[in-house]
Amino acid sequence: GYPHTLRSGGKGVKKLMVAKSAGFCFGVSRSVKMAEEMLAAEQNCYSLGELIHNADVLGRLAERGVHAVSAAQAEEIIAAKPERKTVFIIRAHGITLPLMEKLRAAEENENISVYDYTCPYVRKIHDIADENTAGENTAALLFGDKNHPEVQGIASHIGCPHQTRHH
Repeated sequence: GYPHTLRSGGKGVKKLMVAKSAGFCFGVSRSVKMAEEMLAAEQNCYSLGELIHNADVLGRLAERGVHAVSAAQAEEIIAAKPERKTVFIIRAHGITLPLMEKLRAAEENENISVYDYTCPYVRKIHDIADENTAGENTAALLFGDKNHPEVQGIASHIGCPHQTRHH
């Protein structure tokens, strides 16, 4: 890491080590970079949920035209059959399988495009769930926050009875 010296209210000197890999994870960095690259060419740009848990980055993206929407809001936008070019960005966390199916069907409208920036590591977990949880005599236990979008996406790929446990 990179040592930094801190003074602690007269209680001596302490060191703070910042990891060399500090910052956003690969998947989040990738989705933000890709969103920034495609902004110039697109209109009505929506991300399904926040691309990143960082208010400064979200503010910058919103100023440039990326607006975070919920699944329900996305469905309303699709139902309105937009006449202007409309782009949906799937964030690094991924989305649920039913929402993905709705978005892919919506692409039949030439004005709707979907950019899937799901982190490759998250997609791998979706693939593992798809391949290993279908069939009889199979059960799955998923550990995570059932309200977190990444966990919800994974759960939607589990093809057998399952439970999600908060860790």
